[in-house]
Amino acid sequence: MIYTPHQSIGPSPLSSSSQTGHLKRAKRHTALLHEAGYLLLGLVLLATVTGLYFWLDVPLVAAAFTYLVVLVLLSLVSNLSSLIVLSFIGVCCLSYFFAPPIYSFRVDLLYAVRGSRPTRGRDGYPSAAVHATDRVIAITRQ
Repeated sequence: MIYTPHQSIGPSPLSSSSQTGHLKRAKRHTALLHEAGYLLLGLVLLATVTGLYFWLDVPLVAAAFTYLVVLVLLSLVSNLSSLIVLSFIGVCCLSYFFAPPIYSFRVDLLYAVRGSRPTRGRDGYPSAAVHATDRVIAITRQ
């Protein structure tokens, strides 16, 4: 028997519906791996900034601003859900390592009542991070 290009050898090819289903699953799996990678990158960046700034005894406001810059840069490539998780972790790190009393998630009442600048900077951090992320996502989709 002579083989011609129009003949198939072996089992018949998969139907188009099962091929598209397989491609959708593969694409979803790849997107999930990318998001996990960006989340891991964000965790490493936040840990590095936290460790370095804590070691250098940098004020709370400077650390909060650097966290915000990290999140805005990650928002260029990542989605909102991983950035919300990173924002929450950033607020916890700010409260634990930089807001007095340190090594506690509690913020000193006298420190908060006096209206010191670092406390107000930290309170606006989550909403600023989400707003900046939303703006960057809107601009990149245009």
